[in-house]
Amino acid sequence: MEFYDAIRTRRPVRAYRSESIPAEIRNRILEAGDCSLGSNRQPTRFILVEEEQGRKRLAQLCRQQSFIAEAPIVVVACGREIPSNRGGYMGRYSMLVDAAIAVDHLTLAARV
Repeated sequence: MEFYDAIRTRRPVRAYRSESIPAEIRNRILEAGDCSLGSNRQPTRFILVEEEQGRKRLAQLCRQQSFIAEAPIVVVACGREIPSNRGGYMGRYSMLVDAAIAVDHLTLAARV
């Protein structure tokens, strides 16, 4: 799939297949998230939740969005503050931007 086709056709998904995701596909998607991190500072970590009870708990924490628990795997993106000036324009919240970019890369890689 061409890159711009992936952007144009990406959409929110609320219905999932029950089968697990093959390791090679999961690793390719996670690698796309790792490639997005600026300056190689690595402020973002991904937690993979595959156990049913963990997915159900996450769905509860996400305002009862039950569709989350139906996915075979849920990726939780976490950011950590890294002391860095980076020109003084983003400060301590730069990790939020880095995590958002990483998740965007993940979703596009999952689409392809």
